[in-house]
Amino acid sequence: MSILRAAFILSFLSFWAYSCITFKKPPPKGYRRVEVKDSTRITRLTVREIFREEPHIKVHIGDFTDVLLEGRGECELLTSDSTVLKPAPRRLRFSLRGYEPGEVLHWVGIGIFYSRIEAEAFRGQDSGIVVKRLGIYPRYYVLKGPFKSFKEALRFRYPGKIGTYSILEIPPRGTLRVKPDGLDLPTPVIYRCDTVLLKLKGKVRRYLGEMILIPAGEGRKITLINRLRLEDYLKGVVPWEMSPSYPVEALKAQTIAARTHALDVAGVKWALLDKPYDITSDFTTQVYRGLTPYKVIDSVVEATRGIAMMDGDRFSIATFFTSCGGSLEAGDEWGDTLIEAKADDISGEISDFNLKEIYSSERKDRACSPADDLPSILRYGTKVFRWSKRVSLRQVGRNLRRYMGVNVGRVKDVRVLKRTESGRVKRLLVRGSRRRTVVMGDWNIRQVLGVKSSLFVMKRRGSYLHIRGGGWGHGVGMCQVGAGVRAYRGWKYESILTFYYGNVALVKLW
Repeated sequence: MSILRAAFILSFLSFWAYSCITFKKPPPKGYRRVEVKDSTRITRLTVREIFREEPHIKVHIGDFTDVLLEGRGECELLTSDSTVLKPAPRRLRFSLRGYEPGEVLHWVGIGIFYSRIEAEAFRGQDSGIVVKRLGIYPRYYVLKGPFKSFKEALRFRYPGKIGTYSILEIPPRGTLRVKPDGLDLPTPVIYRCDTVLLKLKGKVRRYLGEMILIPAGEGRKITLINRLRLEDYLKGVVPWEMSPSYPVEALKAQTIAARTHALDVAGVKWALLDKPYDITSDFTTQVYRGLTPYKVIDSVVEATRGIAMMDGDRFSIATFFTSCGGSLEAGDEWGDTLIEAKADDISGEISDFNLKEIYSSERKDRACSPADDLPSILRYGTKVFRWSKRVSLRQVGRNLRRYMGVNVGRVKDVRVLKRTESGRVKRLLVRGSRRRTVVMGDWNIRQVLGVKSSLFVMKRRGSYLHIRGGGWGHGVGMCQVGAGVRAYRGWKYESILTFYYGNVALVKLW
C-alpha cells in the first residue's frame, strides 16, 4: 500500500510541475515584468519616532513691491503675537511702509551631528564655539565665531573647517500697510485662510496653509512665504517634477524622492545663506506651484505618506533629472557613496557605460531609450536620449562672460581635459587670445556650451563645435524617463528607488 501511495504522489508532483511549465499564461503583449537582479536589496520599511506629527515647511514664493492676496473660506489676519482681524477681508493688499535690517552673523563650520549630546561633546569648553540646530530633521552644526563679515570668516583658518556660513539670527523687521482697512502692522504679518489665491505671471495660483509677509531686506520689497504641512507641499511639487500621466509606481518613487530631498535641505540650505525660509519654490530646490487638480498625485502622496530614503542617520541625496542618456553618475562628489556610476540597464544588472554609445540613436537595453510599444508620455524620452548641437566659438566666449564673468578674449579652442566615471565632462579647457581658463563642474560646463547635459563628445570644425550628447540633467540619482519605463514594465517603486539610489533604507517618519 505504501508503494502504491508513493507512486501516486510521485505521479501527481510530476504532472503538477509539467502543467506549471506548459500551461503558464504568457504575459500581456507590450508588458514585461522585470525584477532587480543585482546585489542591491530592498530594506524593509521601518518606523522612526523622529516627528511627533507631520512637520510644516516654509516655502519662499517670491519678493514683491506689493502683494495682493485673496482668501477663500474662513480667513484671519495676524501678527506674530496677536490676532488683528477675525474674520478678515477676503481681498487684501500689502505694501511696505517702514524697514529695519535684520541681523546676520557669519560663522565657520567645524562639525555636523545628528545628536546634540555628540555636538556638545565635540564643542568642549571653547566659549568661541556654539551649537545650532538647523533643519526640520534634527541636525546640529558646531560653529566657530561669530565674525564681523563673511570675508573674514572665509579667510579664517581652523583645523577641520568644513564651510563658511551666514546665518540670519534676526529677520528684517518693518511695517506693512494693509488695505482696504488702512492698518499699519508690524511684521511678520500672517494671512491665514482655507485657501489663498495669488496671481503670478498672469496665472492665479491657490495655496493651502498660511502666507507670511516680512521685509525682503533690499529694494523695499516684501518676502512672501507659504507655510503649510509637508504632505500638502508635496502635492504641489510632484506634478511639476514628473507628469501626472506617468505610471503610478514611478510617481510614488518621485514622491518619495521629493519628500526626502525636502527633508534633507529644508531649514538648512537657505538658513546657511541668511534666508528666512526653509526652501524655495523654483528649480534651485524643487518646483512648487500650490494646489493642483490632479487626484492621482494626491493619492500617491497619501499612499507613500511619511516615507523617506535614509542611509543611517542621514537622508539619501535624493536628486533627480529628466534623462541620463543611458549613463548614471556616481554620487561621490555630492556626498553620497551609495549612488553608483553605471549604465541605465533595463534588466537591473550592474554594467558600465561605454562612451561610444553616444553615437547610437537607440538602445533597447537602456531604460531611458523608450521603445515603440510605450505610451506617448514615455516616448518623449527619445527626444532627449540623444541630441546634437552646433555651437560657435564666439558664443562660447559670450557664455563665459555672461555666466562666469570670465573674459578670455577671442576663443581659439575648446578641449575636454577630464571626464567622470560615467563619461561626463568634468573639466573643460577654453583657450582664448587673452588667456585660458578651465571650466569645472556639470552646471558650469552646460551653461558655457549651452547643452542639456555634460555627457557628450565634440569635434571642432572651423569656428564651430559639433557636439553629440545624451540625456538632460546632471545624471546623479533618479532618471525620470527611466523610472517611468521601469514602472510601465512592472517595477515597483521600491525597486526603482534602490536601483537609482543604492541600498537605501525606506523609513516612515510620521
